[in-house]
Amino acid sequence: MRPHIFLTAEKAGQLRSVEEARAATRSGIGQELWQGILDRTDADLSRDPITPRSEFPEREAIHARHGNADWTACFAAGQRILRAALINLLTGDERYRDLALRQITSLFDPKDWPMWCDNAHVHQGSPPVDLRTGMLC
Repeated sequence: MRPHIFLTAEKAGQLRSVEEARAATRSGIGQELWQGILDRTDADLSRDPITPRSEFPEREAIHARHGNADWTACFAAGQRILRAALINLLTGDERYRDLALRQITSLFDPKDWPMWCDNAHVHQGSPPVDLRTGMLC
């Protein structure tokens, strides 16, 4: 199970409001976690969108060489969008909104992402497992 953050505009039951999430980033473990999110996302501001041809440390180079839309590339693209959107929501800094939108735009550009399904599922005739069926989540 991956951690999830559910936020509401105003306090609703046990769900955190946006303001409570902002407050949690100001001290303690929340501040430490927030700083890690900021540091990673700040580095993304100057990087190109992630595509099936992208190389990065967590990814096997063979997948990038073959332009494979493997789980690692899909997950990295999705996490970049989610981190940037969260930072934009909590800070209002439009650079992060723009970062999320650049990555989303790339996902729908057939020059960047010609296929959304990874090579293994395409060639093995398996049911399509791809960005549209949950790999981005």
